[in-house]
Amino acid sequence: MVCRNAEKANAAADEFKSAFSDPAVHIFICDLSSVTGVKQLAEKLKEQSFATNHLAYFQLTNELLPVLQAAASARIVNVASQVSKLSRLNFNNLQLFHGNFVVSS
Repeated sequence: MVCRNAEKANAAADEFKSAFSDPAVHIFICDLSSVTGVKQLAEKLKEQSFATNHLAYFQLTNELLPVLQAAASARIVNVASQVSKLSRLNFNNLQLFHGNFVVSS
């Protein structure tokens, strides 16, 4: 949830949490009328996107490895969006500080 007022954001998150069982609510405080605020929010979200879409597979596999190795038969199947095939990961520019996100056709 992107909000500019932390107090109102927390109240809305509490209301959402009480309406649904165990929801994950993430609050980002940002004044969308501020270019600086929007840029800072974009940087946070880029980092989270990279961590979720790329590093999470590695972390989950590492956490499960001892259990999988102890099993008689086990396998890991990672499922990802087709969008990942359209992009190229530039390890020299993971945070997109230089240039733009590249999508090939």
